[in-house]
Amino acid sequence: MVDVNKDGQLNGRAVVEADFAGTSPPTFETAAHSKPPVPVTVLSAEDAYARVVAQAGTCQHRDAVELRLIGQLTSLGTKGPSSPTKAMWAVNPP
Repeated sequence: MVDVNKDGQLNGRAVVEADFAGTSPPTFETAAHSKPPVPVTVLSAEDAYARVVAQAGTCQHRDAVELRLIGQLTSLGTKGPSSPTKAMWAVNPP
């Protein structure tokens, strides 16, 4: 899933080859190609989002960093870095 408009709504769409630049596009798997050795629960995007919002963090009480990151997540694209590169630079300046 990808959210290209960052409009503050949980309304992404499936990724397509046109989303990738370059001369060698990714290979998309059309069906499962292996069976995990342990049971796996597959969640919808909405259920996965709700679970992350409810359970993400390293301890019982979220610290300031976790609160900032969860705030960016729950803004659904309206807050936080506008690209993965900017997010990486926030942690590891060039």
